[in-house]
Amino acid sequence: MSKQILIGALIAMFAVGCAHDDQDARNFTDVATLARERTGAASIRWDRTSDDAKAIADEVHRLLQSDLSADSAVQIALLNNRSLQATYEDLGIAQADVVQAGLMKNPAFDMQIRFPDVAPKLTDLEFSLAEDFLDALMIPARQKIAAAQFEATKARVGGAILDLSANVRQTYFSLVAARNMLGLQRAALETTEASAEAERSLRNAGNVSDLDLLTYESQYQQQRLAYADAEANVADLQEKLTALLGLDEPTEFKLADELPALPASDPSSQQLERAALDQRADLIAAKQAVEVAARNGGLVRNTRYIDQLSVGVDSERQTSGQWITGPTISVPIPLFDQGQARVAKALAQVRQAEQTYNAMRTQIRSDVRRACKRLETDRLRCTIYRDSIVLTRRKIVDQSQLFYNGMLLGVFDLLRVKQEELDANRAYIQATRDYWVQYAELERTIGGRLTVVPPTTTQVSPAPATQPMTGHEHHH
Repeated sequence: MSKQILIGALIAMFAVGCAHDDQDARNFTDVATLARERTGAASIRWDRTSDDAKAIADEVHRLLQSDLSADSAVQIALLNNRSLQATYEDLGIAQADVVQAGLMKNPAFDMQIRFPDVAPKLTDLEFSLAEDFLDALMIPARQKIAAAQFEATKARVGGAILDLSANVRQTYFSLVAARNMLGLQRAALETTEASAEAERSLRNAGNVSDLDLLTYESQYQQQRLAYADAEANVADLQEKLTALLGLDEPTEFKLADELPALPASDPSSQQLERAALDQRADLIAAKQAVEVAARNGGLVRNTRYIDQLSVGVDSERQTSGQWITGPTISVPIPLFDQGQARVAKALAQVRQAEQTYNAMRTQIRSDVRRACKRLETDRLRCTIYRDSIVLTRRKIVDQSQLFYNGMLLGVFDLLRVKQEELDANRAYIQATRDYWVQYAELERTIGGRLTVVPPTTTQVSPAPATQPMTGHEHHH
């Protein structure tokens, strides 16, 4: 009989474990479905088995074979980022708490053995088995509290997914812009180096002054420093993106050549405020925290006088050989501690959770308005650079080169206008980068993707590399 009982217990434990694993999978499916809707990712997977790990590795390898877009970078990160995978385990922990809340405490078995010193010398035996009866009555209440805590955990995990998505997009756009800046600096460096080399040749022939040569040499060294800074910035952002994507080895990403063109329009802040209040994961978690605090407060209030009630059975064999058996009950006497401190603490926690939730709502609405205003300003800056400043500077350089070749403009003036053209192109790239970084930040602020309106204008490429300034050949 004992063997059959043991086998039955093992089967029951195995069944509970399988059911727990199945529930974890269902809960993660809910989170993954919501995350796909909010991030645009095609697949989100929890790395729990060797099969999961292999599937993730294969998908990441496939995605890295093609040009990396912002969306594919987010997809890789949601599959492969180790910190996010660690966050997924919070679901398993919270689900275990739900299961634990539905279990009764194990009964307490107590045995006493007493040896008499006079006849009859039968050993006095006493056995008792007691169960915390109040704990069993509170199971439904504990389950509701644990369920609310689990919903809050799901919201926090969803928030971590959205945060990672925003960080990846921001880093991706920054890296594309940095590579554009590096290309611009490389072109400027090559141009300046060629110009300086031409000036050295002319100086050796005695056709230019030392002042002209020193000017070119100084410009060349400044461009070398600027190129080194741009190169370091690219390396830094590339490593940051590598870490976000969960890649162990340095990776040379195949990125887009340019940042995307601006959308035709941006959504209004009023629409986004409503969307943020409906879908922000941290606000959902804060709302669940209010429910948890309220339910816990009710439980404390209902058990303030009796926080423990045990019932059981006791059996004693006296030295005469007679067995005495009967029920037992253990109830604390609320003489000193009547639960007033626990009730006051629970009520304070409810009020605290409510105020935290209300404060978060106010802050979220403010954050949305501020983010929209910054996005509007970034759009304006980008548009002015694209439609006016960059094109104007390009024309100024062309005209200045003609004047220089005709000996109507000095070398310092030509260097100045070329530097101003380079600065304008840098500022344009930075303005476009800032727009898309802020766009990703606005998506983080509202807790979901924005609907991109297709652009009505194409992106303006930075000015092509200017040619070495060899106008002195015409001078002489």
